[in-house]
Amino acid sequence: MKLLDKIAITFTLALTALSAPAALINDAKVAAVDSLRTELANTKSPTDSLNIMLNLYDLYNRTKGNAMAGKMVDIAMRTEDYATALDIIRNDANRNMRNDAHLDSLEVFVSENFRPSEARDETTAFLRMVRNMRRAIYTDKLDRTKLLYDFREQFNREPSNNLYDRIVLLHGMAMVLSQDPNAELLHDTLDSLEVLVDQLPPSVISIRNLYHVHAATANLDNDPVRSLAADRESLKDIERLEEYFKKNDRPFRDYALNRYTIYNRMLSSFAVMDDEEFEDIYKKVTELIDEDANVRAQANGFPYYILYRALHDKDYATAFPLLDQLLASDRYNGLSIPRRIRMMRWYVESAEALGKKDSQLKGSMALNEMLDAEMKFRTQAIFRQIRLAYADYEMRRRYNEMEVDSLVKRNRLTNVVTILSVVALIMMSAFLVMLLLQYRKMRIMAKSLKSSNAKLKRESQNLKTAQRDLVRARDTALKANALKSDFIKNLSHEITVPLNAITEYAHLISDFSDPTAREALSRYNQQIDYNCDLLSTIFNDALHLSQLESDTMPVQRQTVSLLTICNTALDTIRTRVKNPELTLKLDDDCPDIQIATDQSRLHQILLKLLYNAVKFTHRGTITLGYKLDEDTNTVRFHVTDTGIGINPENKEKIFERFVKLDPNVQGAGLGLTLARMMARMLGGDLVLDTTYLDGASFILTLPNL
Repeated sequence: MKLLDKIAITFTLALTALSAPAALINDAKVAAVDSLRTELANTKSPTDSLNIMLNLYDLYNRTKGNAMAGKMVDIAMRTEDYATALDIIRNDANRNMRNDAHLDSLEVFVSENFRPSEARDETTAFLRMVRNMRRAIYTDKLDRTKLLYDFREQFNREPSNNLYDRIVLLHGMAMVLSQDPNAELLHDTLDSLEVLVDQLPPSVISIRNLYHVHAATANLDNDPVRSLAADRESLKDIERLEEYFKKNDRPFRDYALNRYTIYNRMLSSFAVMDDEEFEDIYKKVTELIDEDANVRAQANGFPYYILYRALHDKDYATAFPLLDQLLASDRYNGLSIPRRIRMMRWYVESAEALGKKDSQLKGSMALNEMLDAEMKFRTQAIFRQIRLAYADYEMRRRYNEMEVDSLVKRNRLTNVVTILSVVALIMMSAFLVMLLLQYRKMRIMAKSLKSSNAKLKRESQNLKTAQRDLVRARDTALKANALKSDFIKNLSHEITVPLNAITEYAHLISDFSDPTAREALSRYNQQIDYNCDLLSTIFNDALHLSQLESDTMPVQRQTVSLLTICNTALDTIRTRVKNPELTLKLDDDCPDIQIATDQSRLHQILLKLLYNAVKFTHRGTITLGYKLDEDTNTVRFHVTDTGIGINPENKEKIFERFVKLDPNVQGAGLGLTLARMMARMLGGDLVLDTTYLDGASFILTLPNL
């Protein structure tokens, strides 16, 4: 590519990033890509083609870039540009970390096609370290424990003289320990790894940067001072990389997102930063957001830097809503457990500072649950460490046995030498005394090790016994739960049949009775129907509760008319209500819209809400309505009455099972509980509208699928 063309493309991108919206920036990148592709079509040498393809690789997204990697490596090998080929291979491995087969093929390719050199050793070690990351992050705890044991045994038993081999082994141990934390052992391992990394030549940036990023993330929650130091080194690594690519005529290599991630991680450690550094990093973040569209898009997802700024300044009025937003989002569930605990601590601190007692209580309860889970997790980690220590002990015991055997052989040789010479006899006698003292010391050590071994075995047996007891208790609980569900199902069936028989016989008696007594019997029949229906409802509610708890209630989604369902529910309730002073109606402004949901479950929810309103409204109006919320793409139903109302303090209590605010009202206290559980099963929710003061109003929200 001509030098003036490259300068023009680079200037266009830089000017656009500073002054144009994201759409124009993308247009500028498209223009740069089109220009480079035109140049590529007119190139005549593989070297020129490779230079243009490298710039396209830096501009393309991950998918297109991956498709080009193999072609670029092939051209670099043909032009004997081995440094560029190895750089592409390292970048390709970093982009495809989860693909173990691809990593294997890259490692085989490097070993078969490159002569021994510093660059080849760096790339081979980098590939193995990327595999360490994949194995540590994406394997289960048991496999990680075995992996850690393998690393330790290999490192202690077969120490390599090769610097890169020792770095790979220590990096693997550090990666496993950072996933299954033992802070002290992790810090020792990272310290040892840092000593080895510092011995690398200055040109080996990739491994050094990999270590600094890992050290920053691993120490973030346990030792933020170390994390800050590692992030400062990562920024220096980025500066070296930018200088390297600038020298190699690659102006489009962009590290803005990497810087943004590092800056945010540094700001999160505001508690251990001095104010001058904090202000400097915060200023760099805001400048980066203004300059780069990709960074701006990521910042718009959630403004972590604003949150850390507010917490640093103790501006809890700004920090609390941001934390509240984060905790309610899926982004929060994607954070690591230590980071979630930190966010929850800040949430409780902000709520306390603002006097938000409910939020403080809710956050404190959630924080206690997370700390309890973390404690259990660490207890399990300690148990795994005990197992690892025991395995380490076994390895050392075998080594000691070999040493003892070696001592015995030397003793025999000494006896032979003593026969040959008196002088040798005197010298060997002294040596034997030393050996005896050493042997006695080893006996004492062996006795101590034997005692420790017995203690470990007892602890292991106790743990196995506790585990069996827990499994037995779990199986008993599961069996009891299954028996309960079966009992409720059978009982519901056995009760329903007699109740239906009672109702039918009562009607037969009325139909065949004398006309003069038929009116009185009819009133009794109504009471029988009402009480049988009430009893049947209670058993059906219990059955539905059992199905919801065991996640066996079927859901059959289909397109239904909301107007038809609401009218049907109102008609059903009207047949049960004989109170002339009570009016049930549907809002006039309800449109006839259709959504995809389970018609039967929606009908059940509306019946329970309407029946609940009838029980507590002796005169007045009960209104059912709904409307479409286009902003959230949901449908909001409301059931409003003019009855006795509900105290806002009980807005959550009324949804608890078997809770009845008025014990004199009929029912089992399951209606609202089942209504909310069914609403959430359909992807929505049910809440009490505490702003309505003329009675009670319930809001049912369902997704508009």
